[in-house]
Amino acid sequence: MEKYANRPNKPRKKGPGRTIRRILLLVLLLGPSAVVLWELVFQPVLSLTHSVPEVSLSATSGIAFADSQTDPKDSVSVTDNLMKEQRFWQARLEAAQLDSIYLTLDMRQNALLLEVKGVTLRKVPIDRFEMSTMIRKMREAGQELPGAGRPNTMRIIKATVPKIPIRVLDMSKGVDSTAAAPASPTKPDSTEAVQLVSVIYEIEPGITLYVKQSGPMSRDNWYKEMEQFLRYRWENAVADVQKVLAGEPLQPDLWIKLEIPREDVLAIYRSLPGTPRLISRL
Repeated sequence: MEKYANRPNKPRKKGPGRTIRRILLLVLLLGPSAVVLWELVFQPVLSLTHSVPEVSLSATSGIAFADSQTDPKDSVSVTDNLMKEQRFWQARLEAAQLDSIYLTLDMRQNALLLEVKGVTLRKVPIDRFEMSTMIRKMREAGQELPGAGRPNTMRIIKATVPKIPIRVLDMSKGVDSTAAAPASPTKPDSTEAVQLVSVIYEIEPGITLYVKQSGPMSRDNWYKEMEQFLRYRWENAVADVQKVLAGEPLQPDLWIKLEIPREDVLAIYRSLPGTPRLISRL
C-alpha cells in the first residue's frame, strides 16, 4: 500500500485533441441557439434596411377619373389591382407557351397548382402556410413579390425523399415532365410510406419556398424535418454573416412555408422538371 500511496500524482496531459473536443462540444451546444438568434433578431433587422423594390405602375400617370365624386386614391387602388391581375395572367400565358410543367402559387385562392400548357393537372389546397416578416408586410401593403409578372426559375435545394421520375398523362406527351433519368432504375423504398416528405425550393430572385406534408408527424419525422430546416437556415446564416463581415448588403429575408397533403408534395416534387418555373400571386 505504501508503494502506491507514495507514488506522485502525474499531471493530466492537456493535448490538442482534448481542446478540439471541447470546441466541438461548444459548437454543438451553441450552434442551434445561434441560428435561432440570428434568424429571429439580427437577420430580420438587417434585412429591413434593404427594402424590396415595389413593382412600379406604368399607367398610373395621366389617369382620367370619369366621376368627379370618385376618390382619386380609390381609383388608383383599383387600377393598381387590375394591373397586378394583368401581370399575373400574362405570366401564366407566358408559362403556358413553354414545353414544360410549371407551378402556380395563388395565395388568393389558397392553392398550389401543377400546370402544363395552361391546363391544370393538379390543384392542391393549402392546409397551412407561414411567411417571413418581410413577405407578410408586403402582402398587407398590397405589394407583389420580386419578379412578379413573369415565370421565375426555381430549383430544388433539399428533399427528404428521392426524386423518382414519373410518367404524365398522354395529353402532355412530349412535355419535359421529369428530371434527367437516373443511371439505374430506382424503386421506392419500402419505408417511404411512413417517411416525412419535405422539399425546399429556391426561386429567383432570392425567395425560398418550403413545401412539406401536412398533418401530425411521428417523433422521428419531426426530428428529420427540423434537421433539414435548421441545416438549411444554418447554411444561410453563415453566408449572411460572411456578407456582413465583408461589408456586403444583405438580401431581404423572403420565404414562404406551405403545408399540403403528403401525396401532393410527392406528386409535385416528382413531376417537376429539372429547372421548373413558378408564377406567384400574394
